Amino acid sequence: MADGNDHAPPPNDSADDSGSGVASLELQQDRTLGRAGLRSHRFVRVVATARHQAQAARRLPLRIAFALDRSGSMAGRKLDLAKEALRTALHGLGPDDVFAVAWFDTNVEVAATAQPATPANVKKTLARCDKLRSGGGTALCAGWQAACEALGPSGGRSVARCVLLTDGQANHGPSDPAVLAELARHARQAGICTSAIGLGQDFAEDLLGRMAAAGDGRFYYAASAADVPRLVATELGEAMEVVARRVELCVRPSAGTFIEVLGDHPAHWTGTELRILLGDLVSDQTVEVALRARLPAGHAGSTASVEVAVFEAGEPSLLPFQSARWTLADAAANDRQLREREVDRLVARLYAARARMQAVGLNRDTHYEAAAAVLHAVAVRIAGYAAGDAELERLVAELHAEVVSFRHDMTEHDRKLRYHMSAQATRSKLDDGTSMRRAPKP
Repeated sequence: MADGNDHAPPPNDSADDSGSGVASLELQQDRTLGRAGLRSHRFVRVVATARHQAQAARRLPLRIAFALDRSGSMAGRKLDLAKEALRTALHGLGPDDVFAVAWFDTNVEVAATAQPATPANVKKTLARCDKLRSGGGTALCAGWQAACEALGPSGGRSVARCVLLTDGQANHGPSDPAVLAELARHARQAGICTSAIGLGQDFAEDLLGRMAAAGDGRFYYAASAADVPRLVATELGEAMEVVARRVELCVRPSAGTFIEVLGDHPAHWTGTELRILLGDLVSDQTVEVALRARLPAGHAGSTASVEVAVFEAGEPSLLPFQSARWTLADAAANDRQLREREVDRLVARLYAARARMQAVGLNRDTHYEAAAAVLHAVAVRIAGYAAGDAELERLVAELHAEVVSFRHDMTEHDRKLRYHMSAQATRSKLDDGTSMRRAPKP
């Protein structure tokens, strides 16, 4: 790959389905100077934007599995709407798509192993599902794993998904969020992403949110059963608009510079570079990633840098490396430099989101003052650099208002809604869990 550090990314915003899946890559630094003699911290905003795919363009084939809860708490309208959502989803598939279906309570029943979405196969599967009744506990892990296994490994250029729907706790089998997140990560490595829909007030949002993050999928909160068909349709619609598969950022720091990613994008250090998984990107999707760089304690005039590139499906994309550079200088020069507010806003939103997610758990455990303290601390931190910026000052005011709310017992709906919206912010999603998108060019 040619070194493109001194050049802007080439234009690649065509309105068809040709070319690289990622159309542009942009870097912004909060500041360009670091402090000489100290290990100062600086932030970089990385923005990757997927190309536009015309609606008439041929999409990638879809392999999709459904892991659906039929435990006792799903009785009645919940189960009926889950079946309705499945019916709509299967009828929306094309002849090149493949589906699998598993239902779970205390036990697991595979209603369909991987098979083409022909009218006959869809009809047979739905007839079998119509006979299912609710009852028993929630073997969430076993049901989700059965659906993934029924779908089988992803091959070629297909898009593979497992959609998990539940309204309760994982009370049979593994239930530790860290364990299930690790299993979702392994499924992702095998080619299957996991998206999760939590229904009602009794599911574990931390478990589903962490599974979706580690599994490179989406996390949705269905406040009522009536939301389920819409959310399943939303997930199916986004899966059908994928234009770039398994997108990663490759971040290479200069000697002595340490990099970490803020937010919940899965990342791992290879020994020479940080690989950040952005996952499958849909048409016109924009992903923002915040990097925190710890600069070396060098002498005035020395430099540090990071270089960022995009990989798609394990291969370098057509975009050149982009770079961020810092020059170390004395304290007076550092104090005079202007801040890039777009970077500050992204970093502030991410720190606020993490604080809110932590505060939800503390509030549920009746640690009200601890929850309030977490929010107060991040509000004070953001206020330290918010002066003069309306968006940052508004965020500080919101956090101070939430300090009051979190000092009291909250309803489960409020907890789940706040957690859900914060989880979306950590992964560059909109509040409802869908992808952020730029407006396509005419």
